Parts: sequence; C-alpha cells; structure tokens
Amino acid sequence: MVDEALLHLTARGAAAALVIMGDLPSLTADDVRALAGLLREADVVLAPDEAGLGTNALALPLPPPMPTRFRGGDSLADHLAEAAGRGLRVALCERPGLRFDVDQPADLGRVSDQRDPRDPGRS
Repeated sequence: MVDEALLHLTARGAAAALVIMGDLPSLTADDVRALAGLLREADVVLAPDEAGLGTNALALPLPPPMPTRFRGGDSLADHLAEAAGRGLRVALCERPGLRFDVDQPADLGRVSDQRDPRDPGRS
C-alpha cells in the first residue's frame, strides 16, 4: 500500500516523500524537518523505534530507489538490508519524537506523563 502511494506521488511529479507512522505522539515539526533534511546526504533516511527493530518513519527521493519493507516488527533490519542490497546510502534519524511510538498499553501511560501540565486538555 505504501509503495503504491509512492508511485502515485511520483506520477504526480513529487520529488521526495516522507512516510511517518501515525502513532508518534511526541513528534514535532523539528523532527520532520530533521528527517527530510537528511535526504541531502543519503538516498534513504530511516527513523528507528526505541527498540531499534521497527521503522517509525522514512524519507526517500522519488521515484523510490527501493520498495518499503513495512511488514512487521523487524522492519528496520529489512529496510537496511534492502538498501544495502541496492548500494544505497542510508542515514538514521534518531530523535525522541520519531523513536517513541505507541505499541503497547503501557505506552499510553507514557503519553499522558509527557503532556504539558499547562495544557488545558490535560485531565
């Protein structure tokens, strides 16, 4: 599904794409800028999860130089192997907002712990 979307973006004339998982509650605009900025020095940018197993985000030029490998828990190793097999330069973007994802019930507690106490939405 992601690869189809990347091909669609390529056909529409996009020069690059960011794929960011939707369970990153601490993600900031600076995290996104950092991810995109690393494309100046790499062919593929990967943002690993806290465990160093999954891929929480990636950035790549279009047309995509490789297929994505979002197929389960060890996607980081799969992405790295795919890139290595194609001789692509890889950069890792290891920022807290990109590393922390909500995968387990205990992660929800961490989300509420990180909220700003001045936030009127805090209960």
